[in-house]
Amino acid sequence: MSERKSLTESKIIKSSQVIKLATIIATLIGILGNQSPVLIIISLFLTVIVLVASGIIDLERVKKWNKGDR
Repeated sequence: MSERKSLTESKIIKSSQVIKLATIIATLIGILGNQSPVLIIISLFLTVIVLVASGIIDLERVKKWNKGDR
């Protein structure tokens, strides 16, 4: 297996970006779909949780990358 030359080649980083994009799109669809204000607030809250969690995963991957795990 060849060594990755860029952090963006990491499957974990790629997956994390897809998760972020899908979460934001799903939230926007809910907002534009005239959901009740309570459901919109819950959706926004859950979106923040997913974005923060996937950001933490990204940071941990960057730490491993910097230590040579490619």
